[in-house]
Amino acid sequence: KNGKFVKNKEEDYVGKVFKTNKGGDCIVLKYNNSNDVIVRFIDDKAFTTSARLVSLRKGNVKNFLSPSVFGVGYLGEGKYVSSAGGVKTPEYVAWKGAMERGYCPKLKSKHLSYVGVEVCEEWHNFQVFAEWYVNHRFYGLGYHLDKDLLVKGNKVYSPDTCCLIPVELNTFLNDNPATRKSLPIGVTKRKIRNTYRAAMSIDNTCKYLGYYKTPEGAHQAYKKAKEAFVKERAKFWMGRVEESVVEALMNWEVT
Repeated sequence: KNGKFVKNKEEDYVGKVFKTNKGGDCIVLKYNNSNDVIVRFIDDKAFTTSARLVSLRKGNVKNFLSPSVFGVGYLGEGKYVSSAGGVKTPEYVAWKGAMERGYCPKLKSKHLSYVGVEVCEEWHNFQVFAEWYVNHRFYGLGYHLDKDLLVKGNKVYSPDTCCLIPVELNTFLNDNPATRKSLPIGVTKRKIRNTYRAAMSIDNTCKYLGYYKTPEGAHQAYKKAKEAFVKERAKFWMGRVEESVVEALMNWEVT
């Protein structure tokens, strides 16, 4: 005022509530200096952090415990980041994919297999998931996060039910029932002589397994061939996947 510099004082800010662009309102607990203002968000998680005064005034203080991913997931406070050098980290991509399959209505409406899928509460916090993910024995090999190989029919992403498996296995084990209409899996009807053809896809190539008089006969041929192939791949990947994954593959069945 009158050309004189007025120093900010702690009493000018302590107890004052500021609105933020994301994460709700926060209250100032302590003012150390303009680069270190201690604030606490006013919600059930009560996230506390240090902020610059200029960021506080612009509403740019982040609440890392506020659900920002599909209304459920939050980044959390810790060492794991969502991106590095402008590129999303593998752990964040895997986590967001799980959150999407669990809590994105648009995706669920397109893929009926995601109906009922959810993520365990502890993994709503990205930091907790990332800690499990990056410390996995086969982290960094480009493997996919899988939730239903170890526990058939499982619908919950959790540390007790999930594993990392090669892309090849994840792709081969997944079947989309929406494309099969009324016929059993692995079966298509042929107009020629009114027969049913059994086939399965291997490395994006269709392998034909023969023609049968009934859809049940074609399905049994598919079931036998696919289960045998899965056992072969289990032996191939032995030592490069968890022992529990190998065991699950050896016992895997078409249902």
